[in-house]
Amino acid sequence: MASQLLKKILCPVDFNTASAAVLKTANTMAKEQGASICLLHVIVPFLVPPLGLQRPTPLALTEPEARLRLEELAARHLDATVPYTIEVHMGDPATRITTVAEECQADLIIMATHQGPDLGHFVIGSVTKRVLRHAPCPVLTLRPTA
Repeated sequence: MASQLLKKILCPVDFNTASAAVLKTANTMAKEQGASICLLHVIVPFLVPPLGLQRPTPLALTEPEARLRLEELAARHLDATVPYTIEVHMGDPATRITTVAEECQADLIIMATHQGPDLGHFVIGSVTKRVLRHAPCPVLTLRPTA
């Protein structure tokens, strides 16, 4: 009998179009390994102001809304046989992702990278780089498809 390599997979998602690919990949790996999934969304209290604005823009997503969206993603993209938990945190995404990975003893983090010239690319791209640098476990990054 093959030994189990993965017990817990952390999937941080930000509800963009790549979130489905992250969950589908995690679902496949979890089924093959008998692992569980920790589905995470980090609410950023304020967005960096777009160029020309003076004040940060508060985010509209609340914790209950984020939990509901995570449940909907899980229902659409995870098999009923794959155990999962949902976590919603507030703060700096890279810090919270690495902290949750430590707390839940994740064996792997699966997250999307973002590409494009917009401000979101700059912020999210830096999150991925920081997670790669500070994660307590391997990180699998998925590029969004065109």
